[in-house]
Amino acid sequence: APAKSEDALSTSSFASNVTPDDFWKNIRDWDFVSDLANTNIGKDETALSMKKPIPEKFISVRHYISLWAPLCLAETRAQLISELMTSCNQMGGSKANLFTQVEVETTWKGGGRKDRNLHADLINMDACSVMLKTRERTRGGSQYFANDVFCLIPTECKDTVEMLLNGKQVTAAEDASFRKYCIIGHTEVQRKELNGLILKVSKRKWAQVGTSSMFLMKIGANITALREFTALCNVETIPLKRYLLGHHLDDGKTKKEAMTTMVPASRDDHTQKEKLLKQMGGVQALGKGFTEYAQKKFNHSQ
Repeated sequence: APAKSEDALSTSSFASNVTPDDFWKNIRDWDFVSDLANTNIGKDETALSMKKPIPEKFISVRHYISLWAPLCLAETRAQLISELMTSCNQMGGSKANLFTQVEVETTWKGGGRKDRNLHADLINMDACSVMLKTRERTRGGSQYFANDVFCLIPTECKDTVEMLLNGKQVTAAEDASFRKYCIIGHTEVQRKELNGLILKVSKRKWAQVGTSSMFLMKIGANITALREFTALCNVETIPLKRYLLGHHLDDGKTKKEAMTTMVPASRDDHTQKEKLLKQMGGVQALGKGFTEYAQKKFNHSQ
């Protein structure tokens, strides 16, 4: 099954299913070359997605997660492209040294019973692993870390991608789409050399674009974005959640009444804001709820 799109991530039916794994599912299904082409013509898809209004109130924690998840993913993709283009601009001249020709092998070869079982398991997965082989010696100081993001490009598409990296405007030959110009993959373990490096890629993309000989290009890495997305998906489990959301101010009221107390009815209603701040201990305080939690959780020396 294809990775969930931004629209799927923001629908109410999907609101209860956003997980940390969706970060990599989205990256693997990323139409990277299209975004690269749009960047060169000044068409910023991320800016358009950011214009969608975010409500001031949320139905539930899962509703909150489902609305912020696509924005987090869009920002991640934009940052990766921005950092790559900045490096290319600083490099100047030919970008040929960004590409390395590799032989690509799937990791589920064979015909025995175990392999048939493995193929059955793969049917229910959205991703598969491929191994890279190369005769080129690893450049001095080169090292491959977990969560690095790479682009596998068919040999016939390499020149087009290089032109885009040089800032040139290119139009896709078929139906204005670059979807078949690359496969995005990421590493899960560290390795000191390229030969034998394993990438996790979209199974659907591999079936459409994958070949035994391709060009490899490193896009970058964004560990901070991965941590942010994981934290977003785990908001429900944060011990301080009830204090951060003001649930401790309920005082026996119904949820509806508590929400009315916690969230000002109007942005201009300074009276309610001042009252709420006073309940939390004032502007200079951490909040009564947090103070109570800290006193129970830690001793004075901590």
